[in-house]
This record gives sequence, structure tokens and C-alpha cells, in this order.
Amino acid sequence: MSETNLQVEHGGFADALDSSANLIGGMGLITRFGAGIDIPGRFGDNLILRHFSLRKQSLLMRVTVQDSGSKGKHSGPPDIAQNYLNGLVSLLYRMAADPLVDRRIGGAVVLDRPEQAARVFREPESFPKSYGLLNLLGNSRFNTDGEDWASRRAMTQPSYNAASQERARTRISAHYMSELSKAAPDPGALRAALTTASLRIFLGALGFDGNPKPFVDVLDNLRVVARDLQYGSLRPLPQDEIAELEERSVAARADLRELLQRDDCLEIRGRLRFPDDPRGAVASDEFLLNLLAGVETTAATLCWAIDRIGVNEQAQERVRDEVRTGAGPYLDCFIKETMRYFPPIPYVSRSAGRDMDLDGVGLVKGQPILVSIVGLHHSPAHWREPDAFIASRAEFLDGTYDRSAFAPFLIGPRTCGGARLAQMELEEGLRALLTCFRFRRDTAEVAFDYGLAMRPGALAGVEVSRL
Repeated sequence: MSETNLQVEHGGFADALDSSANLIGGMGLITRFGAGIDIPGRFGDNLILRHFSLRKQSLLMRVTVQDSGSKGKHSGPPDIAQNYLNGLVSLLYRMAADPLVDRRIGGAVVLDRPEQAARVFREPESFPKSYGLLNLLGNSRFNTDGEDWASRRAMTQPSYNAASQERARTRISAHYMSELSKAAPDPGALRAALTTASLRIFLGALGFDGNPKPFVDVLDNLRVVARDLQYGSLRPLPQDEIAELEERSVAARADLRELLQRDDCLEIRGRLRFPDDPRGAVASDEFLLNLLAGVETTAATLCWAIDRIGVNEQAQERVRDEVRTGAGPYLDCFIKETMRYFPPIPYVSRSAGRDMDLDGVGLVKGQPILVSIVGLHHSPAHWREPDAFIASRAEFLDGTYDRSAFAPFLIGPRTCGGARLAQMELEEGLRALLTCFRFRRDTAEVAFDYGLAMRPGALAGVEVSRL
């Protein structure tokens, strides 16, 4: 398979989002978005979604469906939350490929043109954040605006800036090499090792150098709670389910506050200016959302790198040779292409701060907005063959890509404060992976799960061997 032709399937978008009902476990269900619009679809254990494309090549996507024995509780009947979120991301990919698909989902408007997104990101006062039930996890720099955002940003930004200095690269590399050198050559083991390494680096940025295991357990629970809160923010839920989500959120926040009170977390408390209030709500909530955002997105991108580099032996060997020699443009290009095709955060939520016209789209005050990062990254007006994964994409190699059409860390005054640290992690994480392992994948088919961050679904089909 050639490097520039990783997509082998083409044709119409399957009826997964065109049928009248989701069929889960034999039970007909309609999922709803926001104020009550149906996102129709049919989901089954091995459903394949063919990303509809007007171009020659297209993405073969498989929406993974969790079985009823999946870990963690979630709202509604089993599997609904995960399936709904996966279907929503699939719809964003379809919108990116087909300009005729309606850009309104219920009362929400989907913005996927770079010029629209740039204005939203650069005018935060006109487009306040809107995260619904996710606010039950507390306030942080991620869901606040104005002076509140600035004061919360000041709690962590100095630590991120210090941790992303070039002199920190050796420490970052050592964490990834340490975790991967003892990991079994198995996709599940590598996923766990990457998460632990990223967690160690995140905690280290805040002064913690102890055993990360207690934080791993907290993170596993937070991941499920946050996914279900996100689902509950996108569709109406019965009051009893909302009450359950509130209880789970309170418990998750309390678990983290208790963990941060340990003696070995003294430095974290100092960095976050932990208040005298014994609840420590302000600092611990800031820590919680930073933990989710910082660790989940980095680990997800490295998992996508494993998924994609296994498809293309030529690209894998070229990047590995570059890792061995220590110079060259292809590692950075491959990371950028991975984040372009599979943005770890596929969309962000905002609302209209006033009645306005946004490049021909009429908005009323308070109207929900989804800025589709998937749409920006697959814009045919800004990318050559946007629906193809090209490991040596020319726009990245020659630096000619439009920065407004590439926003894995967003753009403007609310750009991710940990972007530089994340970029260093991705570089050193991929170096360590290619130093320790070889990857093989016989199909370019894509499977994913989405909940805050978009991850490949279990890395199914990737063969791993140790070098």
C-alpha cells in the first residue's frame, strides 16, 4: 500500500446515521441532541460507517459499541452514551466531506469553516464557553471566561511554562522510555504505558514525583463520569438521571480532593495555591480538569500514531531512521498529520453572546455553537486530499498550511496553555515507541471511541513486536 493512499474504501455513507432508529441490543431507540433533534442512526456490534466523500478516497470508519459489561456506570440504557458520542463525531466527519449536509443539529449550529472558527476563538467575549453538565466537575480554566479564566489560568500556567523548557526534554523522554521498556508488546499494554507516562509528566510539571497509581485509578473513574456528563449535555435527560450524574460528580471531586490532601501532594497544593478551606474546591477542581485534558489528549494522539504508522511500513521505517539519526522533518510531519486527521478534541462548545451574523450564519444570543475541529482539519478549501491520511503531507513539510485550518490546540487567546509541553511529549513518546517496537496493521479501517478525547477503538488489529 502506498504512503499516499491509506484509504481503500469509497462510496456512500452507510445508513448508520440515515435510518430511523438506533438498534442497540435489539431495542429500537432514538437519541436526541440538545433541544430535541434526532440524530438517527443504526448501531450494531460491527457497524461500519463509510465516510461519504466527493473525492476519490474516503475514510472507512467503524463505530465501536461497548458491551453491557464495560467498566463504569453511565446514564440511560447500557451503551447509549458511548454510542451517541461516537455517532456525533461520525456526523462531523460526514459534514466535513459533504457540503450539503445540514450544519444545524437541533438548536445548535455547527461551524466548520476556518474563518468562522477563527473569529469564535479570537473573540472569547462574544462567544462564551458552554459545557452544560460538565460544569458539575467544577470550574477551571477550561470552562470559565473573563477574569475568572485569567485567575484560574495563573494557577497552572507558570508550571506548564517551566515544564516545557527545552531542558525538560530529557526527563520527558526518560518517562516514556521507562514505561515502554517494561510494557508487553501488546496494544492494551502500550495504551496503559502511554497513559502512565503522560500522567507522570503532568504530575511532574506540578511538582509531584511519587507513585502515580492512585491518580491512574482516579483518572479511570473521571473518564467515565466526564463522558456521561458530556452525553447528558447533548441530549435531554430525565431528572433522576441528572441527579445520579450529580452524585457521581460530587463523589469524583471528593475522591480527588482527598487524594490531593496526602503528604506527597504537598508540592501540588503549593503550586495551585491550595486554599485554607479544607475542601480545597478551587484548586482541586482546577487540577481535575487539567488532569483530564492534559493526559487524555496526549495519550489518545500517541495511540492514533500507533494505529496509523502500522498501516504504512515505508513511513514507519523513514520516521524510525530519523529517530536514530536525530534529525529530519518526517516525525514532526507525521505527528501533525495524525492530529489533523484525528483531532483528539473533535469539537468545542461555545454560545453566541449576542445576536449577530457570523459570515452568513445568523445567530441569536444564547444559541449553542459547536466548532468542528474535524471540519477545519478536513476543509477541501485548505487541504489537498483532505480525506486522505498522508504521512508526508506536503503542507506540513513545506510549512504552507493555513494555521487557521489547523487547530488541535485551538487558536487565539484561549490556545491550550499546555500545547508546548504536549508537543514535546508527542515527539518523545513517538521516538520511544519507534525505538522499542515495530507495528503492523493489515487494514486502514478506523475504529474509534469518543468521550472528551477521541481514541482509536482498542487498537484492534495492530500487531506489535519488540525491536
